Amino acid sequence: MTPSLSERTLRQIQNMAQKLQDNPSYMAWIIIKFQKQEKLSMLNLVNILGANEESLAKLALCKRPDSNSSEFGKQILQISEHTSIDPLILARLIRQTESVTAFGGKRSVNPEMKVSASQLGLAAARDRITEDDVEEHSEDEGDVVKQ
Repeated sequence: MTPSLSERTLRQIQNMAQKLQDNPSYMAWIIIKFQKQEKLSMLNLVNILGANEESLAKLALCKRPDSNSSEFGKQILQISEHTSIDPLILARLIRQTESVTAFGGKRSVNPEMKVSASQLGLAAARDRITEDDVEEHSEDEGDVVKQ
């Protein structure tokens, strides 16, 4: 495991991430959109992602994967390795945020259609990244990630 960042370095990364929140090319944009959509505190968001302050800051600085690309799963896995955040949660975070944003940022008032933050369910069912995709990619790379 990578050694922890110093407090100063972490604050610098967080400051950079804050500057990227308005840039849809970065995960900082996805994070802030999701946080606003779900009305989450930073602590709640960290808990949902199974992350810590450091991994969330690293995530924010990552380029946002193109969810329409055939490389989406590979890009998610790279981000997951860098941040130690579950790739399925990352994929769902991106897809849900993009879907809600595409529909004008309004959450559904129909309880059957509403996806909760704790479930991080996919709003768009197409091209889902699955555990099989993660294992398949890992086998292609010669790594084993089965737990």
